[in-house]
Amino acid sequence: MSVYYRLLAENLPLLYRRAAEEFDAMPAFATRESALKWKPVSYRDLFEQGLDLATGLIELGVNARDHVGLFSDNRFEWILSDYAVQFCGAADVPRGRDVSVTELAYIIEHSEMKVTFVENNDLLDKILHLKDRLPQLKEIILLDPKAEVRDGARSLQSIAKMGKALRANGDRRAEERIEGILPDDLFTLIYTSGTTGTPKGVMLTHANMISQIRNLPGLHNPNDRVLSVLPVWHIFERLIEMYTISFGGCTYYSSVQTLGDDMRNIEPTFMASAPRLWEKLHERIIKNIKASHWMRQILFHIAYFLARQYKNSEYFITNKYLRLKYIPMWIRALAYPLHVLRWLIVLPWYGFFNAAVLERIRLG
Repeated sequence: MSVYYRLLAENLPLLYRRAAEEFDAMPAFATRESALKWKPVSYRDLFEQGLDLATGLIELGVNARDHVGLFSDNRFEWILSDYAVQFCGAADVPRGRDVSVTELAYIIEHSEMKVTFVENNDLLDKILHLKDRLPQLKEIILLDPKAEVRDGARSLQSIAKMGKALRANGDRRAEERIEGILPDDLFTLIYTSGTTGTPKGVMLTHANMISQIRNLPGLHNPNDRVLSVLPVWHIFERLIEMYTISFGGCTYYSSVQTLGDDMRNIEPTFMASAPRLWEKLHERIIKNIKASHWMRQILFHIAYFLARQYKNSEYFITNKYLRLKYIPMWIRALAYPLHVLRWLIVLPWYGFFNAAVLERIRLG
């Protein structure tokens, strides 16, 4: 498919259902199995697995409009649990696995969650240590399929297996919950980490997210490959994941540590990012250059200078230049031929040094 694509619906689970029907066996998400091997899951399989897990959660007592914890970093089990919680008509309360004990206790208590997912046994131990202070928390579900399931917790696989058996016998409670979700129902409750004092819970509805998806530029299609490296519980990353679902692309879960290799292997066409991410990559490159031979350092600085000149003029000519203050039209008109001249002069030198130096730089 080369045409731009976009699916919309009244709520997020209905969007996921439309994606399963439209994109079926196409890959929706992929996780790393080894350096060069990725394990994909199709839109159809993800939707069906989400229904199985949701049915298991409903059997455990998760009600519509409940708040369900989801403490984990980027991984397939995260998106599967996110699907399932929404299929229950509930709202998830996400946070990364580096959450402190103090914040963990506050979020669980303040959100009044009865059920929570945790990524690993380290998080499980933190919660079990707090259990006496959290009488409302009834169920803890472990995401990592390789982790040992200890007393006081259940595995995600066991809940999904229970739900699958119930659905095989005709249980359609999850499907009924999906139909009953209203646009103004919460789909997530995100507690901030950057504020002073106690975290603040940000309430977002299905209508909020559908509106965001609707208003993003429709410039993508099912051929797109999206790299996920920002924390998956941040709303910007979540928006991009749901937007990707709407056009049938495949999201690859990466990390800052493997980003360089993943960008070369996956060749993503689209990704969400933040300034700090690129600052870290820039710092790593500069550190490697400083540790290299003096001749290589000189060649790098020449190539870097030429690249900046070339790109600055290219962006000005194509009107993609980031302007932080107003520039009168007459000044831009005078500057235009100067940028064209610089672009033409630098072009051959940039082409040579880019191929010989910049494209050979590695992040390792």
